[in-house]
Amino acid sequence: MKHLLLFESYHREEMDIKSLREYLLKFGIPLGEWGIGYAKTIDHLLSEIKSGECLITEKGKNIIREIEFVMAEIFYEDGERIFKLVEDRQVFSDGRTRVRKKESSISEKMIIGEDPLESLIRGAKEELGIYLEKNQIEKKEKEEKFEISKSFPGLTTKYNGHRFICFLNKDQYNSEGYLEIQKDKKTYFVWEEYNF
Repeated sequence: MKHLLLFESYHREEMDIKSLREYLLKFGIPLGEWGIGYAKTIDHLLSEIKSGECLITEKGKNIIREIEFVMAEIFYEDGERIFKLVEDRQVFSDGRTRVRKKESSISEKMIIGEDPLESLIRGAKEELGIYLEKNQIEKKEKEEKFEISKSFPGLTTKYNGHRFICFLNKDQYNSEGYLEIQKDKKTYFVWEEYNF
């Protein structure tokens, strides 16, 4: 299997929008559907490639986006009730709003070669502004699946996932939820009462 950008004559840092666009069109990826509704733009994919969050591999006449990620279900218990943290919505800087029903509270794409536990700790800091201790985190299972990406229409994605569960302590808990602010969007997280 050929890994785009890593085994080519140029490095991923040298990839630009024009060459990425030409490459994707060569494989019939419908770029006209990108940047509309829930879909991200080609700039987002280029950023993933350059940051090492994904690989684009060739398999026969197709290309596959490969990502490794961590996901965690995050809970808080107040003595009487248990709450689960959920992503409420994402609001993009161009005005679009995306509501996703996710099984995990947070998920984070791993950097190639990164340890899953360290990736989760980094993700919680970036997304929620809290630092998780390793002893709060319990690993559940690994998963692998292939599907057409909703973020990048027409691009098959191979997801290699690591699942965790975590209970926050009182100092980490914010009853109003959490807000992650990124360059292109804001993500809102809220608590919902949960029954095991």
